[in-house]
Amino acid sequence: MEAREGQAGRDKAERILAEKKHLFADAFATYHPPALPGEVAGKSSNTQWAFREALRRYGTSLSKRDLSRVFLTVADADTLLHPQYLSAMTYQGRLLMDKEERSWTIWQPPVLLVRNIFSVPALTRTSSHAALMFELSTLASQHIFPAFAYSSYSMSLALASHPEVDGWDVDVIAEDHHMYCKCYFAALWELSHAKKEHVKVAGEVNDTIHLVPQVKVQPIFCPAVSYLVESTEGYTASLFARFQQARRHTQGLVELGYVFLQWARLSSSVGFRKIPWRTHFSIAMIAAKMHTIHIIATNQCFALIMVGLVRVLPRRGGKGKV
Repeated sequence: MEAREGQAGRDKAERILAEKKHLFADAFATYHPPALPGEVAGKSSNTQWAFREALRRYGTSLSKRDLSRVFLTVADADTLLHPQYLSAMTYQGRLLMDKEERSWTIWQPPVLLVRNIFSVPALTRTSSHAALMFELSTLASQHIFPAFAYSSYSMSLALASHPEVDGWDVDVIAEDHHMYCKCYFAALWELSHAKKEHVKVAGEVNDTIHLVPQVKVQPIFCPAVSYLVESTEGYTASLFARFQQARRHTQGLVELGYVFLQWARLSSSVGFRKIPWRTHFSIAMIAAKMHTIHIIATNQCFALIMVGLVRVLPRRGGKGKV
């Protein structure tokens, strides 16, 4: 919970705990303080606060466990997970994967924004369908473009607490995409450090250590459902709320810069030619997908709107003549 909600937020948390606590071995609420230095208010900083509080509460018992067998699930407040999602994810992670693969996996359900689909404006519904097709297509086939963590996802505690990851960054907006990119490069940096350490100790290059992608997004086809943004003040207000949400999502464009920065730092540290072309291609496809989401899609939308205006609105003084 966000502490800035005040007593209303605490009452809400206590009500939820009273209703649901009996379903879990333990449950508690956290209250993220506002205006902490270096933080940007949002899901990422709130998730990091909850992550730290959970480690503080369960740290002693977790230190005795295999962290790759402890799973964290992140979800929006309005998300309903499929009843079998956690079971399916646990089955895949604990029984079908070894420790190494499990430690570098992010599990992702299809996210369906349909809980209020018949009460929102048609334009909002259209954006929901587009987002669903885009995200579902990359989940179904990752041969070229990788799937990203999106909205609701799971990972092992081993990955979230990896020294190169250290939880969620508190100064980003696009928490899900950023966490995927952060984990992706964490695996490459770990291999880079291992390669350099071997040279330092043995005095020779270890050719068995290759900087190839380790992190993957594993689909769990048990959908999660969420609400589309909607205002209680009517149709126009709902459209404006969707516009504000889309404008906030475009701030995820900074993740494209983050990918290029990590790519440049890695190339500078290891040597561009010493990184396998497979890895270069994979990073380029991450950047290309970011470019598609934040630049190509926006420009296409703007172009379609302008074409529509030119065709529909009469030209001044021309009476339709060219």
